[in-house]
Amino acid sequence: MTNKRDSRYRAAQQKFKARATAANLPCNICGHPIDYSIPHNDEWGSVNMDAFELDHLYAVATHKELELDPANFRATHAGCNRAKGNNRQTTKTNPTTRQWVR
Repeated sequence: MTNKRDSRYRAAQQKFKARATAANLPCNICGHPIDYSIPHNDEWGSVNMDAFELDHLYAVATHKELELDPANFRATHAGCNRAKGNNRQTTKTNPTTRQWVR
């Protein structure tokens, strides 16, 4: 497995983030917009849960060969990605109006 500080991983992540930013991709998990200008970590080193985080459709833990494959990358909020963990999410989880109005 490639270390997340590895230059190949960082380069792939930065290239994907640039493409996602240009396309203004929403979160692949919740479907809401991502503010790509929010830094990943705040001034105390804590993760900003609304910031962009690269997600892998197929978890690296089970598909190491896909870690650097851009076709396996998804744009997500850090909070959504961390809540998902290694589970494969294929549909958006944002509620419809009818669900949250009740």
